[in-house]
Amino acid sequence: MKANNNTQFRHAILVRDWLTERFLNIRGVKLIDIGYITDPKEPGRKVVIRIHVDSEETLKSIKFPESAMGIPVQVLVSDIKLE
Repeated sequence: MKANNNTQFRHAILVRDWLTERFLNIRGVKLIDIGYITDPKEPGRKVVIRIHVDSEETLKSIKFPESAMGIPVQVLVSDIKLE
């Protein structure tokens, strides 16, 4: 999904919210947000949903989708802390 369309970005927000309801209450899942990726095959940026987890073990133990409602999903091991 290209990032230059407000309707598509609003769709990404709905998808992020849906994934948040599904995964954020699972131990080890720290944050779900919207980001951008670049695809070397296509110009511009694409919207992606990013799921941040606390460890490789969490990453391996939970089956996360590769995409949701047409939007790619990335799962990242992150050291997210509240400040």
